[in-house]
Amino acid sequence: MFEMKEAERYLEQETYDLVNPQVITSNFLHIIGLLYFAQLDAYNELLERNAGVRSTRMTSAGITTIEVDVSTFFGLPQTISFMGLKIDVDRDLYSVHSRDGDKEKIKTFFLTGGVVASYLEGEVFRQLFGGEAVSTMHILEAANRQGIRIYTITKENVESILPKLQYKAIKSKCSKI
Repeated sequence: MFEMKEAERYLEQETYDLVNPQVITSNFLHIIGLLYFAQLDAYNELLERNAGVRSTRMTSAGITTIEVDVSTFFGLPQTISFMGLKIDVDRDLYSVHSRDGDKEKIKTFFLTGGVVASYLEGEVFRQLFGGEAVSTMHILEAANRQGIRIYTITKENVESILPKLQYKAIKSKCSKI
């Protein structure tokens, strides 16, 4: 936090060359992550009451990043282009117990909470910056609005569903090892 106060002082004094951009960037990304989890906690509190459960968040983690595209010339960086901001919450664990012992209420909490959590991964950026934001739930919502059929594929139905899908084969940029 000391580094951020120092950066703030340099900005106020208009001594911009002394500002460490990594300090500002890392704090900016950290605040985005905190905003995501604060909003998720608020929604989960409402979900708890509606579902009749009690939940406790376990150790959870998310990564916020600034995506850039680096163009090189003979292996040396030439230009850097800003591509966007990203949050990826891979670990969001809870201990959940039904108030009356009904395990279906726990399932409802997790299903609804998962939708909200995914939606917030894009929504937090829309709230901060306006414009378009993308998450899995934003894409599914757009598909639904456009009348695009959405399938749930399982190992039991994969053979019958795949022929119904319209998609282009995408070649991977990764080479085989």
